Amino acid sequence: MLVLCAGVTHQQLQFWENGITVFTRAISVTTGNRTALNNLGVALQARGRSKEAIPHFEEALRIHYEQRPLLNLAWAHTYLGHEALALAYMTRAFAVDPDGRVSREAYAMVLQHAQEFPTAPLHRKFLGIAQAARGNYGEAAEHLGEAARLAPHDSNARVDQAAYLAMAGRDPQATQVLREAVALAPTNALAQANLGGLLAKQGLLAEALPHYQLALASDPQNPNTRHNHALLLARFGRGAEAKREFEQVLQLQSRHWPARQQLAWLLATRADLRDGEAALRYAHSAIE
Repeated sequence: MLVLCAGVTHQQLQFWENGITVFTRAISVTTGNRTALNNLGVALQARGRSKEAIPHFEEALRIHYEQRPLLNLAWAHTYLGHEALALAYMTRAFAVDPDGRVSREAYAMVLQHAQEFPTAPLHRKFLGIAQAARGNYGEAAEHLGEAARLAPHDSNARVDQAAYLAMAGRDPQATQVLREAVALAPTNALAQANLGGLLAKQGLLAEALPHYQLALASDPQNPNTRHNHALLLARFGRGAEAKREFEQVLQLQSRHWPARQQLAWLLATRADLRDGEAALRYAHSAIE
């Protein structure tokens, strides 16, 4: 019996050599084991094999949507230099439970990285995401301001900083930051659209309109930018142009109900465009 047990032990020891072998074995003898998948990714990532880790994190996330694989995906893409994906996953991760234990642990880790790498703007962006998820928009804006200082040519950092400033009720500062962003990158569609929105909010309609037009020149397929441009045209009394823009929105996104609502209103209230039957159709479809 001892000889037999020794043989089995010798066979099993190969699976316990390290974390990679342990969790690879666990996955091979179980199904839907999201913990083993996530832990295998962590073990691979610890050995600098982030690219190999990503499919395991993604599969764990597919089985059950939760914070840990989202955070691990954010870090994996960080190590691979995929900033946009890293930011997207980090945003989703903190949104799951902004004040929970996992978020607090993640925030501490991000803060540690920011202290260890003080010239890396990405960690400042992560801190901003975490604070914004908690509703601390002023603090989030400060972190993005530091990220913009560290990367003076990064217009997207300024776009995010402006968004947090606006959410904190600091529209004049947000407007100034967006002016800096569009000066840096005139073809940044989001910067142009957000600046147009803030100017319109402040009643500066004539100044807002060119920014929407520049945004659409860079990103003509964006239904939300086109919708806001149409709203502004309607406020200028340019109903026929607004109608065409709303119709274009529906070509881009057929279920965009605000555009249907606005078309119903235009066709019901504008004497030069009045079409009661079409207005009712748009109103009913918006409700549906």
